Amino acid sequence: LLVIFTVVCWIGSKILYRFHYTNQSLPERINHHTNLELIWSILPSLIILSIAFPSLTLIYSLDDQVETPGLTVKIV
Repeated sequence: LLVIFTVVCWIGSKILYRFHYTNQSLPERINHHTNLELIWSILPSLIILSIAFPSLTLIYSLDDQVETPGLTVKIV
């Protein structure tokens, strides 16, 4: 945990120092590619949904099949 925390803080400090506005001589003009950002956002969510729906249907179908349990455990 400490190693991961140290690495993340080190990388964060390097990014803050390297890309600070005083280190940039001229501001760069960045054009955002909206279609690419939409694809990057929507594609992972579609992949997750394609994994989630079959697993949820399997869980609910297994729950419906068992009407009378073969074993009942009472815990006090």
